[in-house]
Amino acid sequence: MHFFFQVLVAEACMLRLTAVLFTLLLSGCAAVQDFGTSLRHNIQGEYYLQEKDYARGLQTFGEVVKVDPYNAEANYYYGRFLLAEEKAAEALPYLEKAAGINPKKDDYHFWLGVAYGEKGQEGFERKSYKQALQIDPSNTKALTYLGNNLLRAKQYTKALGYYEQAIERNHNNPQALYNRSVILKKLARTPEEKLALHQYLDAYPSGSFARRAADRLNALGDHSYRNYKLGARTITLAEISFVPFKAELARQSLPSLDVLGATVSNMPKGKLNV
Repeated sequence: MHFFFQVLVAEACMLRLTAVLFTLLLSGCAAVQDFGTSLRHNIQGEYYLQEKDYARGLQTFGEVVKVDPYNAEANYYYGRFLLAEEKAAEALPYLEKAAGINPKKDDYHFWLGVAYGEKGQEGFERKSYKQALQIDPSNTKALTYLGNNLLRAKQYTKALGYYEQAIERNHNNPQALYNRSVILKKLARTPEEKLALHQYLDAYPSGSFARRAADRLNALGDHSYRNYKLGARTITLAEISFVPFKAELARQSLPSLDVLGATVSNMPKGKLNV
């Protein structure tokens, strides 16, 4: 555990030290102390979130907020842990306070938007995501969640634009990839919908959304992916194909056969349709 913290401290210091070193030298000991406190809060907060140790995070940052109620990072992390415990109403004032104290942090605005969304305040949610993007236009979480917000509001064209931006920055963004196909269906842009479904399935060929995507492709007359029921499981497989004019499996079929073989080998009994 101590080694893990040491590694985190080293990485965080390397990332931030260059940007703040000159300022710290000019500002003196008080600035150094503030920087150390901020760094400790960031490391602790991210560690507890990663480990899903929400109770410990609440205890740690709850104590800091009591002693230092205008500490932006403590309010932010305390709000994050309350959100993780599904207490959006309690989290909201802390996240609002964090964003008010330090309005230049895009993540503060993003998570404030998440809290508004959990409370059903979709107008404020949308505004918070846009504020996050004004600070950092490449914030893929804000792009994706703003797309989700606009999709719920049936503003399909606007939502599609934000999903496209999110995918441009992260080609394997699952929400943006799948929801893009949903919007293209609603807009009756069928050729593009097929392409979007293929891109989703190429990246995420398993799970409930993969099964939905395969069913939708099949309904559109495309059987390059199919769902197969094997015992109690339903799995999605790409089409099994062969090298033209040879009794040789095509390379792209091998992953599907691997999944099929692993699934069947774990079946105690059942039927297999070939």
